[in-house]
Amino acid sequence: MVTQCPSCGRLVGTRALCTHCGARVRGRLSMRIVRCGSIALAVLGLVALWLAARNTDVPMVHLGDVGGMMDWAYVAVEGIVTRYPSYDEQSGTLGFWIEDHTGEIRVVAYRDQSREWVAARKVPVVGDRVAVRGTLRVREGFPSLVCDASGDLTIERALPTALSIDQVGTEREYQKVLLHGQVRKVRMPYPGFWLLTIRDGSGEISVVYGADLVRLSGEPTTVVVGDSVRVQGAVTLYEGVPQIALDDADSLHRLSEEIPIAAARPIGEIRRSDVGTMARFTGAVTGVQRMSAGVKAVLDDGTGTIALVLWEDLLADGADRIDLAEGTWLDVQGVVAEYRGELEVIPELALDVRMSPARLPSPVEPIGAEATDPPTIQASTPTQVPTPTSPPTSTPAPPPTVTPTMLPTYTPTPAPTAAPTPSPTPSVPRLSTGEVSADHLGWRVSVQGQIVDVAAFSEGVQFYLDDSSGPLVVWMVQEVYVGLPNAQHWIVGSTVRVAGTVQEYKGKIEVVPGDAGDAALVATMTPEQDGAVPLADLTAQHVDRWVVVEGTIVEVEPFSKGYMYTLDDGSGRITLLLWQDVHESVPEKERLALGIKVRARGVVGEYNGELEIVPRLGVEVVIRP
Repeated sequence: MVTQCPSCGRLVGTRALCTHCGARVRGRLSMRIVRCGSIALAVLGLVALWLAARNTDVPMVHLGDVGGMMDWAYVAVEGIVTRYPSYDEQSGTLGFWIEDHTGEIRVVAYRDQSREWVAARKVPVVGDRVAVRGTLRVREGFPSLVCDASGDLTIERALPTALSIDQVGTEREYQKVLLHGQVRKVRMPYPGFWLLTIRDGSGEISVVYGADLVRLSGEPTTVVVGDSVRVQGAVTLYEGVPQIALDDADSLHRLSEEIPIAAARPIGEIRRSDVGTMARFTGAVTGVQRMSAGVKAVLDDGTGTIALVLWEDLLADGADRIDLAEGTWLDVQGVVAEYRGELEVIPELALDVRMSPARLPSPVEPIGAEATDPPTIQASTPTQVPTPTSPPTSTPAPPPTVTPTMLPTYTPTPAPTAAPTPSPTPSVPRLSTGEVSADHLGWRVSVQGQIVDVAAFSEGVQFYLDDSSGPLVVWMVQEVYVGLPNAQHWIVGSTVRVAGTVQEYKGKIEVVPGDAGDAALVATMTPEQDGAVPLADLTAQHVDRWVVVEGTIVEVEPFSKGYMYTLDDGSGRITLLLWQDVHESVPEKERLALGIKVRARGVVGEYNGELEIVPRLGVEVVIRP
């Protein structure tokens, strides 16, 4: 507002003093006061806004309600941790998955935040209930929650429940349990992943842990087959079968006292109702029969007799040192089986058969019973002893589990016999893929054919061979597969030769090689030999067909079952889907990141109207220079 000087009448504007005569203009507000008042008002507004924000609750959302419209929203969620946290020490990235009754989400913390959690041992594990606040990021329908404040994570860890193994069912998924048992197998299906099988008197179960547990909590106690252990962890499901995920390195403890896995009992009390269960007894050898696949002996403790079957693999593992001379007393535990009406016991490990320190006295004969000599093998078995059948110790779930000593977990069946006297199975007959049938169960055969399909599991790899006479399944356990000197060439299109034992699994005939020396590569097919298809040329007509693509990774999206990489070759884009088992076996998988060029061979699939490439093996993904 323009103002005149009351003394000289000239214009002074907004000034408090007249620049012409120096007179003071009364009733004017100082600009300094206006400025200070504005700053004070702004500060008071910010303080009020801060107080309002602190007193406003962060909205709690259900995971199933998270959508694209909530991108960058600051929310709170609660749920159960479903997978062990992954941790990258170099980048400082910590991630874990949680789920509630409506959906699941991946929670991520970076750098200083994640390192603070790790240093404070404030890292949730499978089965923990957590409450976490953070910023939602929703990309292509896959949400994640970024946590960047130390007070944004609350962990509630339940106390474990002491159970026997048979009490661990699917209904206990993500519950904390405490188990005691004996280690029966120790395996590493692939580098950075350990799998133990433990057994107590009620059953057996797998215990798993990975490299992330080692990085976060240290190396668990080293255990070997035969050790008695105490295990604490959460129940998880692998293809519907319960297993135990260790909480941390201290959750596996070796015990000094031995955990019995079967109660001692007289042989005469073993009935057909016991088939499939573990039994333990002491008896004297009364007869021995050599078979093509092992040794069969008859044991007698005075109350009854039972056949003891020692497979060739068990003999090679140390059971051949047991004296099977007639009259020798053995302490035996194993799985009860039945073959052609005869009960038999099949030890799982060499340590299940031990020499008894002294001959035990025979039980008192019932009053009125006539004394008879102990039965001999000639009296209790026919002249020709067919190969016995051993039912699995527990219901197998694909992929089948096989011990490092190659003791079959499939159901072996009797080898065909055409003569009244025992005759050895042909050493390694050469058969066509379509010729191998149930008539050859128990035989060791050799086949050659082209790989027409393949499937990878954490336990091993399943190849389908065909030499134009019909397809045949070759099951190769992980130890054998990783032992192949040229495993990267065992892909669809290559021709291979395999020698192995004919077995049956879920009604399918399979050839199972014993070691890497039983497998040879005849003709090579590599991804480099196939021309890459431009991504723009792929259409719905390519679904279920094998193709080779090449492109640069422009997006990376982990999910609960694996990883999705978006490839761009300049002509178009497509999703490269790597299931968890396949991703773990990709050579140099840690290099799969934004900007990396890859060449992949796989089957074209379709999901929600979008095409994707799905490799069956990790070696089919090649990182380009």
